[in-house]
Amino acid sequence: MNTRKIKEKLQYIVLHHSYIPIGYDDNTHINILEKESAAFNKRNPTCDSALFYHYVILPSGNVLNRVPAGIYAAHCGKNSGDYGKINNDNSIAICVSARLDQEKMTDAQWKSLVNEVKYQSEKHNLKIVKHSDVVFTACPGRNFPFKRLLKEIKMKLYDDVDEKRWSYPAIDYVTRAGIMAGDENGFRPRDPITREEVAQVIFNLERKK
Repeated sequence: MNTRKIKEKLQYIVLHHSYIPIGYDDNTHINILEKESAAFNKRNPTCDSALFYHYVILPSGNVLNRVPAGIYAAHCGKNSGDYGKINNDNSIAICVSARLDQEKMTDAQWKSLVNEVKYQSEKHNLKIVKHSDVVFTACPGRNFPFKRLLKEIKMKLYDDVDEKRWSYPAIDYVTRAGIMAGDENGFRPRDPITREEVAQVIFNLERKK
């Protein structure tokens, strides 16, 4: 298994589909993905990636993670130093294992996709893009609900934060970066802040250095 770390700061989630029909069970999907990766590694012996993707959303909704975030995976067709901003060395790949050029993902896949993209984007403060935003390709397929995904993730920030208010971009950023967080009552954007809350914010910032 490849252990090479990425060469740049993690900045993006790149979304894919696998082209494997959802009629197959999870194990068949995994076997096909592993065979495809093994064939690629044989042609490119310096790569040796466990899979093309960091996270694979299987038809059952289970999430396969064979490549940790921050470890290189050959998923988007570009490496560090190639033209363009997005490459294998500053991104993680989340793949819905389905043929989204011909079919739609399962309900279980949709729920897992929303949860995984939301978690990874907030944990690492990542921008979300499609494979077709990186190179000329039809991936992740015409049936990939990209706009719906972005809306779903955005809607789940806080009920008490007005998206049109001047402070929204800052609140969105500090939340996704893990610097500040709300509670069961929301973000409480107009409440005063206590000394212990300031201490927690400083601690979160220092921990990210």
